[in-house]
Amino acid sequence: MNIQHWSTEKIIARVLSNKNQKNYWNYITELRRRVNEEVYNHAYNLTKSSIDKEKILGIYILAQLGFNPRFQQKKTVKRYFAMLQKEQSPKVLAALFSSIAHNNTDLNEVQIAKLASFTNHSYADVRFELALALSCIEQQTAIHSLIQLAKDKHHDVRNWATFGLGSQIETDTTEIRNTLWHNIEDTDQDVRFEAMVGLAKRKDQRIVAILKTKLETLDEDSYDVLEAIEALQDTTFIPLLTAKINSKNVNKHWLECAKETIQVLNKC
Repeated sequence: MNIQHWSTEKIIARVLSNKNQKNYWNYITELRRRVNEEVYNHAYNLTKSSIDKEKILGIYILAQLGFNPRFQQKKTVKRYFAMLQKEQSPKVLAALFSSIAHNNTDLNEVQIAKLASFTNHSYADVRFELALALSCIEQQTAIHSLIQLAKDKHHDVRNWATFGLGSQIETDTTEIRNTLWHNIEDTDQDVRFEAMVGLAKRKDQRIVAILKTKLETLDEDSYDVLEAIEALQDTTFIPLLTAKINSKNVNKHWLECAKETIQVLNKC
């Protein structure tokens, strides 16, 4: 039978006994499509369970139940932060932060401060999801926490926090730029890319020399360089890119991408 015809109770029972990750999210997606009081109340009650698996399911269903606006979003956010007051399980905390990330447009100062209090949590998964929850928030406490997370020992945490600072907010401060500049030399390629793009978006002229050097060598960051050049909107890169296109022994796919970058710059 198609799950669209299953009752809410049956889907919840099935997802709680499910061992296949793909089916797990298929079930949750179906419940999220049912934007009504019945599903909301079932999910809300699950968040009050003493069993982590049930709490997490309730959290995830509520996270994206409806869109623009979410169904009873204020009540959901209030419930999430009530749970944060005493929750200890890293898995539940990660689920909460992941879900807050989908509902963080109207957080108040107290709520943002509560999120920031988890910046030094011992579990990397929690810090990673926290970086998501703090992204897109143009507020000093959230930004300060992201700056700390951008220096995290775990590369996934650094990556998302650097993305949050570089591309998800418009705020431009010396501390943000210095953090991005530091991550230009990160051991992780994704972190380096997010740092480059973040500086380019802010038209930080220190990035020009870095991009030109990388354009000459066409190292492992070669595709990332093109996106950063587009963000920088510096037309002096047009002749440099043209020279590369006309040179030999350059990846054909990269050449096509470089032509697209030139087109973007020509419109600047």
